[in-house]
Amino acid sequence: MNKRNLIKLLSTTIVCCFSINSFSFCDQLYGKWQSSKELSMAYNYKSKSLTNQQIQLLEQILGHLTVVISPKVSHQLASENITVKVDDKETNFNFDEQFYNYDIVSCTPKKVKIKYLPIDSKPTVRQLNFVNKNTYWFSSPFLPNSREYFIRLDDKY
Repeated sequence: MNKRNLIKLLSTTIVCCFSINSFSFCDQLYGKWQSSKELSMAYNYKSKSLTNQQIQLLEQILGHLTVVISPKVSHQLASENITVKVDDKETNFNFDEQFYNYDIVSCTPKKVKIKYLPIDSKPTVRQLNFVNKNTYWFSSPFLPNSREYFIRLDDKY
């Protein structure tokens, strides 16, 4: 094999292997995920930048959201109605069923950046931080010093 063909072969092998590895990092995202109140609040209780009202709200709403992520679509399942009480004010709360198209911006074993493409608003980018293949967390733009952890319920989507 001449030098030129060897370089072509090596280049093709590197591109092929890099693509396969990138794809497998993104695969960790797919499946059915449940918000974990226990993991989320373990982190949030330690946060010095969350107010008592914010902690009180998070205690009540975390753990209710289920998301199914498949290639190109994130499906937020509807949750049950709950009564949320903050500062002696009560309100009904639930997560509505929603479908979001998305593009993957980048993937590594520890981080997946997703650009959500909602029909009725501007695209937003979220970074999902993987603790392991069955646990990830992200920070809400509304409470950037908090975390919501999700645990995998199923690999199927």
